[in-house]
Amino acid sequence: MSAIGDEFEKSTATPHDAAFKAAFQKRDLAKSFFRHYFPKKIVRLIDFRYLKLNNRSYVDEKLKEKHSDIVYRTRIRGKTAFLYILFEHQSTPDRWIVFRLLCYMSNLWREFLERDPKAQRLPPVLPAVLYHGRNPWNAPKTMHGIIEMEGDIESYIPNFSYELYNLGDYPDERLLLGDYMALGVVLYLMKHIFDDDYGDRFVQAAAYLSGIDDQKVQLEFLEWMLRYTYHARDDDREYIDRGLDVIENKNARRIAMTIAERIKQEGWTEGKLEGKLEGKLEGKLEGKLEGRMVLIQKLLNKRFGKISPALEEKLQNSKLDILDKFGESLFDFNDLKDAENWWEAQGKEGNA
Repeated sequence: MSAIGDEFEKSTATPHDAAFKAAFQKRDLAKSFFRHYFPKKIVRLIDFRYLKLNNRSYVDEKLKEKHSDIVYRTRIRGKTAFLYILFEHQSTPDRWIVFRLLCYMSNLWREFLERDPKAQRLPPVLPAVLYHGRNPWNAPKTMHGIIEMEGDIESYIPNFSYELYNLGDYPDERLLLGDYMALGVVLYLMKHIFDDDYGDRFVQAAAYLSGIDDQKVQLEFLEWMLRYTYHARDDDREYIDRGLDVIENKNARRIAMTIAERIKQEGWTEGKLEGKLEGKLEGKLEGKLEGRMVLIQKLLNKRFGKISPALEEKLQNSKLDILDKFGESLFDFNDLKDAENWWEAQGKEGNA
């Protein structure tokens, strides 16, 4: 499985958490985000040659269903600094987000001192919040906005602010502009993931992504699009085929279609996605059997053409565990003969 696939599979929070991390762990994408969205006066200070992913999270365990973070280490004026992005993946802003940030930044500073106990000063942490919820952002941006203050006590209250990137405030054309096209696609789809017309957005994003010359990057983010869509959307996703059809590079389109099939296969194998086939039987053994069998037939027909009546009969009469084993082996087959040989081997072992 790819690095992007791993991120979606290991995420215990939401598909939005996985999508954010899978995308922003890509150094080139994060670098483009910082260059285009951080204040220009800050960008001029950052030495991007030293930009390096700090591969851990500082979010409290109890809040990981609400927040995700990405941290990059860099240098500002020759000294260590951290660029911190907190992703708010709820539909409603967290009023206490500035306090959460202070806690997470303190976790980072605590770790820094543990690693360098002789340090005389703490490195700066430049915080930002990325938000894609439907409701307007109305959370205070400073500690002074959440603490009761009367009289001359302001100087005793810790205070700072953060950069807010509410995707709903950005026109689509603004998100899609930039020298790193994959970033535009990521932000565009995260903005529209809840929309009723998401299918059309998906097709447009695929067409935009097909303009990337670097096929490796193109395929990475086509996989990102597919995984995010399969995990975050609960519709029939018929638009995925339309999206793949607009990819101009035939080789890239073929590989992307294979990736889409593999994601489907992973989904029903793990009981997360395609287990919803034959919804009337959902949760019952009969429904699971029917779902597996229908999906496997679709994948076989798509890869190798119409299957033989004998093979179809094997699928229809098979037990659930054997169908699962066959599904796991399906992408190792080069043709239908390999599939038939697999069943023959199972018969000799007494399994089919």
